[in-house]
Parts: sequence; C-alpha cells; structure tokens
Amino acid sequence: MPWLSLGLIGAAALPVSFYLAARFSRDKKQRYRLILHSIFVLTTSYLIYISVGHHHCHSGHFCGAITQATFITPSGVEVPLNSANKDRLGDWASTALNPKAIDPQTACQGYIISNVKKTKHGLTADLDLRGRECNVYGRDVWELALVVEHQAKDRLHVEILPRYVSAGNKTWFILPEELIPKPQIDDDYDGKERELEFNIEDGDDFAFTVKRKSTGETLFTTVGTKLVFEDQFFELISRMPENYNLYGLGEVMHAFRLGNNLTRTIFAADAGDPIDENIYGSHPVYLDTRYYKEDPETGKQVYAPDASDPEEKYVSYTHGVFLRNAHPLEILLRDEKVIWRGLGGTLDFYFYSGPTAKDVIREYQTSTVGLPAMQQYWSLGFHQCRWGYTGWQDLQNVVDQMAKARIPLETIWADIDYMNLYRNFENDQSTWGYEEGIEFLSRIHENGQHFVPIVDSAIYAPDPADPEDVYATYERGVEANAFMMNPDGSLYIGQVWPGYTVFPDWVGAVLNESKTFEWWTDELTRYYENIKFDGIWIDMSEVSSFCEGSCGSDRLGGPDSPPRFLTGRLGMARQMAEEEQLSHRIAHPHRRNVNRPPYMINNVHGHISIKTVAPEAVHHGGILEYDVHNLFGHQILNATYHALRSIQPDKRPFIIGRSTFAGSGKYAGHWGGDNYSLWAYLSFSISQALSFSIFGFPMFGIDACGFSLDAEPEQCARWMELAAFFPFYRNHNEVEKRSQEPYIWDVVAEASRRAMKVRYSLLPYFYTLMQRAHDRGDTVLRALAWEFPDEPWLANADRQFLVGPAILITPVLVEGATSVNGVFPGTGSGTVWYDWYTLEKVKTSRGENVTLPAPVEHIPVHIRGGHVVALQEPGMTTAESRRGAWELIVALSEDNTASGELYVDDGESIVQAETLVVNFSVEKSSLRVKPQGSYKDTNSLKQVTVLGVTPISGVSLNGRSLVSGWEFIWEIGALKIDMTSHTADDFVFFLRPKISLQVVGRIASLPVLPLHLFPEDIPAFAIGRRGAREPIIDRSASKASEGVAVPPAGRRHIPVPFSGAQVALVELPLVEHDAPLLLPAHALPHVAGEPPGAGLADAVPVPGPAHDVADVDLAGLLVPEAGAEDDDEDESGDGGEGYVELSALGEAWRLGPEGGGVGDEDGGAAVLDGLGLALAVSEDEEGDVGGLLGLEDGGGDAPGVDAPGGWVGVVGFEGFGADGAVGGVDTVGADADAPLGRVV
Repeated sequence: MPWLSLGLIGAAALPVSFYLAARFSRDKKQRYRLILHSIFVLTTSYLIYISVGHHHCHSGHFCGAITQATFITPSGVEVPLNSANKDRLGDWASTALNPKAIDPQTACQGYIISNVKKTKHGLTADLDLRGRECNVYGRDVWELALVVEHQAKDRLHVEILPRYVSAGNKTWFILPEELIPKPQIDDDYDGKERELEFNIEDGDDFAFTVKRKSTGETLFTTVGTKLVFEDQFFELISRMPENYNLYGLGEVMHAFRLGNNLTRTIFAADAGDPIDENIYGSHPVYLDTRYYKEDPETGKQVYAPDASDPEEKYVSYTHGVFLRNAHPLEILLRDEKVIWRGLGGTLDFYFYSGPTAKDVIREYQTSTVGLPAMQQYWSLGFHQCRWGYTGWQDLQNVVDQMAKARIPLETIWADIDYMNLYRNFENDQSTWGYEEGIEFLSRIHENGQHFVPIVDSAIYAPDPADPEDVYATYERGVEANAFMMNPDGSLYIGQVWPGYTVFPDWVGAVLNESKTFEWWTDELTRYYENIKFDGIWIDMSEVSSFCEGSCGSDRLGGPDSPPRFLTGRLGMARQMAEEEQLSHRIAHPHRRNVNRPPYMINNVHGHISIKTVAPEAVHHGGILEYDVHNLFGHQILNATYHALRSIQPDKRPFIIGRSTFAGSGKYAGHWGGDNYSLWAYLSFSISQALSFSIFGFPMFGIDACGFSLDAEPEQCARWMELAAFFPFYRNHNEVEKRSQEPYIWDVVAEASRRAMKVRYSLLPYFYTLMQRAHDRGDTVLRALAWEFPDEPWLANADRQFLVGPAILITPVLVEGATSVNGVFPGTGSGTVWYDWYTLEKVKTSRGENVTLPAPVEHIPVHIRGGHVVALQEPGMTTAESRRGAWELIVALSEDNTASGELYVDDGESIVQAETLVVNFSVEKSSLRVKPQGSYKDTNSLKQVTVLGVTPISGVSLNGRSLVSGWEFIWEIGALKIDMTSHTADDFVFFLRPKISLQVVGRIASLPVLPLHLFPEDIPAFAIGRRGAREPIIDRSASKASEGVAVPPAGRRHIPVPFSGAQVALVELPLVEHDAPLLLPAHALPHVAGEPPGAGLADAVPVPGPAHDVADVDLAGLLVPEAGAEDDDEDESGDGGEGYVELSALGEAWRLGPEGGGVGDEDGGAAVLDGLGLALAVSEDEEGDVGGLLGLEDGGGDAPGVDAPGGWVGVVGFEGFGADGAVGGVDTVGADADAPLGRVV
C-alpha cells in the first residue's frame, strides 16, 4: 500500500522539517523553505490518501469497502457509513460544518427597503446595503432589486437580484430563460383573487412574509433575520414552525421526511450513492406539510406539531417552495428555521399554495418546470442489464435463460463493455460486431423485445502524436465548436474511461455559436445506422472527470499521456485520478475565485473542482462552468431527446439519464444510480422514488438487487418484488460481482414471476397513470400521506407506497422476515382495502399497524375500495400483454360506489391519430362504462370481479338477466362474472341486489347463529358453513336449474343441518302474502333431554352461555301460534316475560327469552309489529346483538324502536348494541317514503 507509506512519510515530514529548520538552519529564508516543503509533502500525502477514500467504480462511483459502522436515519433505517467520505470532515472541508466559520447573521447588517411600487400583479422595490460591507464570503452587492408577482391564484413569484447588471459586470450570473424557462403570469389571471399574500415587514429593515390567505398561516418568513447577498455567496433564512415536515431537496439518499437537523447540498456529483451526501441531480424544491386540529375552546384550527393520535381529528395543508438557481446550493434544515445558501445567481423563489401535496406537485410541473415526457408502452416492461456482458452472445444467453425460466423480459441493455476502447458510438468489433448485432436485434425485435445501449458524456481526445489514433466523432465535434474550453481558448481536456477526453458544450449550444446539438444528433444518427437501438442510457453526466482541472491540456501526446484507454476497472480509474490531481489554484485579484470559492459547500468530494470539470472551464460565449455546472446533465438529456426525435420523428424517445435538474423529466426518466446490494438501500429506494415524484419524474426506478457488492438471494428476491411496482424496472450490477439475473436463484425466479404477473396485469393501469402524469402533472408513485392528507401518522411513512390512487404496496425491507407490518390509511373514515390475491376485505382500525404474511416469494398488494382498475392478461412481453383479454376489478367503497379510468393508444407515437379514454362508475348497484375516442381495441372482456358485494339476486347485462356465467363467493363478498360469451357492446352491466341476509360475526356469549328458512316464493338462496368454499344448500341463480325441493305443505321450512350457518344469497320478491315469507331466528332455545320445540309457545327459557347447541335438530322448532296478540306488558321493560315476537299479517311466532323487556341492559327483546316482515334481535350483557332483518311499513310502534317505512335492518355485529338503537336495532338504509314491498 504505497499510498499509506507516503501518507506516513508526509505525516512525519512536518515535525522533522520544523526541527531541522529550528536546529540547524541560520538562514531565515531556508528555514521557511524547509517548513513550506514539509507542509506541501504533508498536504499532497493527505490529498492522495483521501482520494483513495474517494475511489470510484462504474461511472466513477465509489465501490470500496464500507465500514460496518452504521447510523440511524430519522425513519429508523440502519445505514452503513462511507468512512472515506466522513474522514474528510475533520479538516472542515465544508464551511457549514466548521464551528469556527463566520456567521453571516452576526457579521452583516442586512438591507434597507425603499421605493416600493405596487403593480397590477404585485410590487417592485429597491434594496440597499445597510451600513458597511461585511464581505464574509465574497464582495457585497450594494444595490438589489425586489420583484414580486402573483402569477396565478395559487402561485407567487419573489425574486431578489442585482439592480444593475451590464455587459462589463460579470461578477454574478443570472440564469438565462433559454437554459431554464421562467414561469410567467398566467394569461387569464387578472391578479385579483390570491390565495398567497406577500407582506413587507414594517420599518426600513427588509424582511418579508408569505401567508396563506384562507387560513392566515405564515408559510415563509424572513422576519428577525438578515439578507446577505455577495458576488459568490448569499444567505436567506426562513423561520419555520416546530417539528416541521419537509420533503424533496435532492438528489440525496435520505429518509423521505427530511427532519430538521441536516444539511442538504445541491451540486451534481459523480459519487455513487452515499447516504446524506449530494449525488447526481439538482432539485431545489420542497413540500411543507402542516397538521392542525381544532381548539375546543375557540373552535379554530391550531398547529399540531406532534400530531399522532388516531382518536383526534386533524386537517393538513401543504405548500411548496422552489428556488430557480443553478449554482452550487446548500440548504440547512435546523430547529425552527431553514437557511438557504448559494454560491451565486439570484434568489428566484416560487411559492405554491396547494393546499394538498398533489396540488403543489401538479402546479409545479404545469407552470414551472414542464410536464414529464410520455413514455412508450414497452418501457414499462422488465429491463435486464449488467456491467460485464462480453458480447452479443452473452446478451442472447440472457434472453434465452429468461425465456426458459418463464420470466418476462422486455429490454436487454449494454453497458460500456460494447464500446471500442470505451469510445462513444463505436463498437468493439471482436465480440460486438455490427453484423452480429444486426442479427441479434432482428431476433429480439421480432419477439417484441428491445435494446438500449449506454452513452457516456465525455468524448475521447486522440493522441496527436499517433497518426493511427483517429476518432471521427472527436474530429467532427472540433469542427462544430462542440466542446468546452480553457480560459485561454484551448480545449478543456479531462480524463474518463477512454483516457483523455473533451466535454460537449451544451450551454454554448443553447446560448451562443456552438453547434453541439447538431453534432450530437449527427453522431447518434450515424450510430443508429449501424445499431438499431430502441433508447439511450446517458451516464457520467454530472459531468464526471477523474482528474482535477484540465489535466490533459499540456500533456496530450506527451510523455505523461495516460494509456490509450483505461482498462474499465476501478483500480485503473482510481490510479489515474490520483496521479492527475492538481494543487490548489490561487484566485486572480478582483475576480471571483471560482475554483476555490470563499464559502465551501458541503460537497461529497470536498472542493467543487474535484471529480468534475473545473469551475473555470469556459463555454462558448464566455460563460463559466462555475455558473452552470448543475445544468450539464439537463442539457445533454435535452440534446438526446431532440436527436432521437430527429432519428425517429414519430416515436416518443426513451431516455434514462443520471444527472438531472428541475425540468429534466420532460426529456427523460431517471434511475437511482449506483446503489449497493444492502438492505438499507432497498429501503431507501422508496424515499428516492417518492422524492422524484415531487421532482416531476414519473419514469423512475433503481438497480434492482443493487449495483455494487454481491447480492444475496433473499435480498434480491425482495428487491425484484419491490422494483416490480416502480415504473422503470431494471436489474443491473457491477463488473466482477456475481451474476444476479432473476433466473440465477430459484427463490428469486419465483418471486420475480409472481411479482411480474401482478405488474404485467397492471400495465394498462400504469400506462394510464403515465399519461395522466404527462397530460396534467399527476404522480404515478405516491406517498401515503398525499392520498390521505389528514392522517399525520403517515408523515414519516416511507416503507409503503401507492401506485396511483388505488394500489398499495407493502414490501418486506428487512432480512429474514416472513411477515411485514403495514398501515391501511383511511380506515375508520370511509376507506376500504382488499387483498389483491385473496380478494378479502382487510379488517383493521384507524392508524393500526397490521401484520401481513409475506413469505419470501410474496409481496403484499392491496386495492383501495372505490376504484375500478382495468387489467390485461399478462404475457412474456408488453406486446403480448397488449393482446391479452381485458378484466375489470371493481373494488366497492363503503357506500358501494367506485370509479376509474383507462387510457389506450398505440403506445409509441408522439402525436396520436386515435385514442380511447374509458370512464368507469358504479352507483346504485350498477356499473356503467363510458368510452370516448376512436381508437379500436379488439381484445375481449374476459371477466369482471366485484369486491365488497353483499349477497345478490342476479346479474343483468344491458337489461338482460344473466342466468349463468357468474359466481358469488359468499364468504368474502366477491362476485365474478364471466364475460367471454358476451360482445364488447354488452360492456355495461347492472347488479340488482334484493334483500341480503347474513349472520355476521359471533354473539359473544352464544354460539354462531343457527338459521331457518321458509322458502315459499324464494327463488334463490344458498346456505353454507362459515369459512367453507362451497355452500351446503345452493339455490342461487347460477344453480337454479339444479333446484331444491320445496317442502310440502305443513312443513313450511328447510332445516339447516348444522349450527353456524349463514345466508349467502337470497332473492326475496316483496309482495303481499297471507303467510310469512321468511322467518330467520337466532340462538333458538333447546333444553337437553326434551324434544325439539317443546314448550316453545310457552316461552322456553334461554340456555346459559355454556350450553352447547351445535348438535340440536332444528327441524320443527318453529310452531305457528295462530292469531297471537302482542302483549304490551311484556314490551314495557318492567321485568315481564319478554318475548321476541315476529308478526306478519296476524300470524306470529313467539320465541323466548325469559326475563327482561325491551331496552333491559341485562338482556331483552324487541317487538316490531305491523305489515310485512319483522326483526328478531337479542342483546346480551356485553351489548352484543344477534338477529336478522325485516320490512316495516311504518306502522310499528314497538317501545324504544324507531321503524320508519321501508326500514331494512341488519344486525349480528359484536359490540354493536351499545351504538345502535334500543334493543340493538340498527336502522340501516331507512327510507321513510318507501312503499310497502320496496327494499332500500
């Protein structure tokens, strides 16, 4: 380890030199030279030492050993520390972390406001420096301007910028709208109606406040703080409430909720995926969600910083803040304040009022950064990649193995292995030859599969001393002035995989004379002529360079030139980066020190000139890289998008990029970078995905199973399950690590097949969500709190997520688990959830964590009540899936309603000639389907599944009754309708339930209720044992032809041959009869040793709770007592005998119990008298109710019971009696105006 030896030598050099200088040298200059020499040796040794700590793997990313030390994130996830990154903090490479750094709030005086002028949409004002200059981290700007614009009712623009900027004043840089568009005032907005208020603090000290008008809450305020604005530094502080909830501010690996004790650096860096460090993208936007509850004394909403009680009722409001600035930024989240710091540009803020997170995200995209690109349908399939495939034959082997394992494969990818000497747009002809590639691509394209190659961001610079070293892409780029330059006008030359490289000048292409976009389009077009790729993967776009500064400018072609190309191995990249690192530059007088700015942000690599193009590099037109560094990744995606539009004008480009900026989503998708095969990174992938939903990237995914380190089977299985529900679904890993394709391990293969079956059936749902994201700014992946904004216990929820509004994913994120805890939001306030696999309704309470079974091959998935989801039969490719039969899942809400939509088009065209939008709605037991559009889909509708159905009488399709082809699964309340025999025109169908009778639950002190049916004029019913799959007696509509013999006259009932029965399906036409139509009873009394029914008319005493009635023969228990009269004394509740009496047109059956009248807390009975069917109930000591339902015409006058006309009651719930009417009667669905014979 020579670097360690050098470090030890350097460490010893300083004290030795000091000793020699003091002891032997009499020459003062010589002593100083010795001391300076020792310092230089020590510093150089240290830099080399820390550069080893920052060695990087594929794409220059850190792949070294990770220490076993861990820290706990705010959401409780244990994460490994990158010790190399953390070691550097000891030398205070970050100003924010240096306790001795100057506090600008103490040193500076702030600004005075004057000349305030109101405008139609806001105001303008002058800001002038108060008192003397402080010049803490640059030179103060004396004169500023304030511009305030109400751009829409829910959007406010506040900008602070230098008042005078001329061509000769280049001390600061204002972000041009050509690079990043600037939101404007809405065309139809007159400025009058405003949800956001802007107020200037009284007095001449400048401070401002932004408030929500409807509630009066302060959203953003600088009161009590000072504005600092210098040529290389600004600081603005916003006061925050206690325990605030912020989300966003990326790109960083962190828990979804940010907390209030971290520093968020926004500076694009090639850094792998370290925790809590800046990485690839730049997104200075956040959501702020605040919870309130009602003050019982005043009735007003008050802020609830610790809201978490499920028994409380809360309401939340969310607003958003975006800073349009491309300079290096740092946002410090601290107790009750947020500190905004930057190294240049303007304070260009945009505020969004919400009031929900979904509103803020939608407004941010539609008004500010642009709507995301619509993706091709095939991009939603599964993608397989790795660094280390050696040729086309390797790719063919993967395709074959995936097919053999019956695991869907949509797209195969190629990493840098395919390149000739790691040069863009050239293949290694030995194993990646063009002819063989044409054959391979022809085969997979015929099978409906696709190919995507990687393209790096740097271009190889040939050795001018070698006449055979010719690279046409470089030569054409030089002719087009396509590359960045040094300050002296020479080409800026860094170092990446091919060796010495140049870097495309995207900024110069947008603003000045550079022809970079045209050159890039030409190079991609030339490559497409050889390889018919289907999309492009852009990498290394921060932009990455393995040395500091223009390390090849003076040595290209000389004796110090690096090898022709790096070996593609991490060790070589690390060695070259170490050897080429330059010493610190010294700033010129009266100019910005851009390579070493006075304020040092908390950059993952330390100084902002390390591991990237130097800040002093120049773009065409004179713009410095310092001012636009964060835009390189954004503009290469812009260029690639337009290049692919040129190559295939009618097709939507498919691009996945690494470095992104606000608005990059309108060009490309994003993957989470070079993560690690560790459980912590599996967990953090959810936070990454949700953050990029805020940033406007619906097409997001991660490297399933991890990129760095060796994956383990169980972890890989869990990762394949989780990633199956991200829009971009790809498995990818690092060279020289074990293979992790999903077929490698049996357990991963099975987990993948199961998860992909669900994903591929949901492709129409995913595609519809993607279109809604593109069309109106909706999100695809959603935090639970976004859909359920008034449940504050969801504020930290980042271990579950939603796909759209309807699908809830609860993945296993820890090793060795066979179950997982999940919360079902909305429970207790009207939301119902159903298990995707079993179709059963979830039983839980508000805010409760439910333990779900989750063996290693299974990921829990649930569908939300109130939604209709269109599915297709899954295939091995998306093309095959698009040919599959349709299915609808109708998940009913608590009030038996549901809705949904489906978007269909050709799946690839930018401009659609024909589209189809289908809207689904369920109300009053009928499903209606409303198609709009001319696109023709010829696939048949195979099945409709309705969840949460009460037992029904039949199914009608377009008014025609279906006598077969449907099944009601009574134990879970699911209805399946086979649609294969019906045409597409029959798509509308109706469910027409009559009366459903069901014994629900168990009476606490009695066995499950036995039951009698009197079947005269009852055409359809089914009876079965609870928990059984098949009924014992089945006379439902689908089984009607088999029939059940009607009992002979005089035996007017069908005895149920067991206890614990329940009615699964009963159709009861309600017409006037002179005899009872239906007589259910509960807990029928029986005395051991006596014949059944003995003494029933004389009120047999009810047996005690321990009495076993499981074997009672119920036949003959009910004996009509003709002409029975109601006994008022028994109903008075004064301790009379107390019968349950069911009356129907003069015939009555009288059932015990003994003792207790109506309303008696110790048990009793209710009597409903009148025309029609009646109710039988009983209440035990615990308030638990048993009984069934009846119909009342409004004539009932039972004491304590309100029975309006058309009353339908359902009883039999544990614990219901305490909440229902007297006697435990529940008047569900009462309709006072219903005529006799109508069920409501």
